[in-house]
Amino acid sequence: MALKQAALWPSAAPPADIDPAKMLVAHVQLNKRKGVQAKLVGAVLSVPGLMQKGLEKDYKSNLY
Repeated sequence: MALKQAALWPSAAPPADIDPAKMLVAHVQLNKRKGVQAKLVGAVLSVPGLMQKGLEKDYKSNLY
């Protein structure tokens, strides 16, 4: 309530064209490391929809 009243930033909804999962995948893919872990992460991120499901699960389990 206090944050809303302080109006430190606009509380309007974010633009509909922002895709957090896609943004996170693009960020991770900028990593230039070539190790085994990097390859595994790259393979996992290439599965369509997996990152979005992970973000949704994380959101539900970590509400605070």
